[in-house]
Amino acid sequence: MVDVRTDILPEELTEQDKWYVVQLLQDFEQQNEQFIGRGERAKMPQPAKSLDDFIILTKESIEAKEHVDNTPEENKVLFTAEYPPTELDTVTVSYSLLRREPASTSGGRHFNQQRQEWKPHVREIIDDPNNPGYKLIILGQKFENIVQFIIWAKTNKEANKRATWFEDLMREYAWFIKYKGVNEFYMLERGEDIILDIDQQRVVGRPFHFYVRTEKLTYLSEPTIRRVMLELGIK
Repeated sequence: MVDVRTDILPEELTEQDKWYVVQLLQDFEQQNEQFIGRGERAKMPQPAKSLDDFIILTKESIEAKEHVDNTPEENKVLFTAEYPPTELDTVTVSYSLLRREPASTSGGRHFNQQRQEWKPHVREIIDDPNNPGYKLIILGQKFENIVQFIIWAKTNKEANKRATWFEDLMREYAWFIKYKGVNEFYMLERGEDIILDIDQQRVVGRPFHFYVRTEKLTYLSEPTIRRVMLELGIK
């Protein structure tokens, strides 16, 4: 029987390196067999997006909507992670994360905890365009998130108006956000109205909770020759 570590892998690799390469590639091969069997999950219109990407796409959707509506500069909303906003010179949309966990792999609408994707899995193995002779291994792990957006304004009238505007915007641009690679998202609820006093200034908020399923991708490049060595060793 051929020992992959002693008979095939180069001598310049340390014992620890050899063990790592063999173990890593065995995992890749095993996961790739599963990946090939569910080929329809391989690709999306655009590369899968993370939670940070979803926030960026939301901001881009707001900017696109304001551009289409020819919104004057002084009336454009401020999009920020600050909660609550320290200054309120204009209507502000803040964002924050309320919940995040590995995505469910079983049926159900969201947060079905019977089976979850606890670790990354191989999504795709392709030729590395930047390194001839190498394979680019794409690992992905899906997550379920609840993201909170709050519309902040100085008056209830303005807050209600902008809350309706934001809800319509997220519905109108849902196709764009999904096309860009966000796996799934939809509004869960509009929360209870918020009233705060900040530096003797009254501000009101209209919170929205959105369910967002995202995917975190990891890119690894391994020499093709090592995969061949491993296959020969196993045979």
